[in-house]
Amino acid sequence: MHCVQCDVEFFPKRWGTYYCSVECRRKHGAAKMEEWRKVDRKADPEKYAERNRAAGLKRNYKMTVEDYEALASEQDGCCPVCGGLLPAVEEENGKHPPVDHDHETGKPRGVLHNKCNRAIGLLNDSPELCRKAAKYLESHGS
Repeated sequence: MHCVQCDVEFFPKRWGTYYCSVECRRKHGAAKMEEWRKVDRKADPEKYAERNRAAGLKRNYKMTVEDYEALASEQDGCCPVCGGLLPAVEEENGKHPPVDHDHETGKPRGVLHNKCNRAIGLLNDSPELCRKAAKYLESHGS
């Protein structure tokens, strides 16, 4: 029998074995997945993007799209930092507004504008630094 991935002849130890090694099985699986992704992406880009969004929320925050929508709804569709309305998709990057989360626990805190989320991140998620920055701006006439 010949390996499906590398075409090397091998003798399978059991029926239904198509690869000469675990490495070949993994390579072939990864190549097939990439092939499917390309077809999927071209056939229905919106469905592909939505599926990727759902997978990202699940992977990064252990939440569903419904959980995300509920979190945004609890905030009345507004950013808790600046009070502005949260768009369905941000103009600056074409993505949904990001989930702000605690970097220690990974627990989601809210849905923010991208700029507001980055501002908090650049201040190391520190309330003390945020207060100092606000005090600085207020003392300098902004």
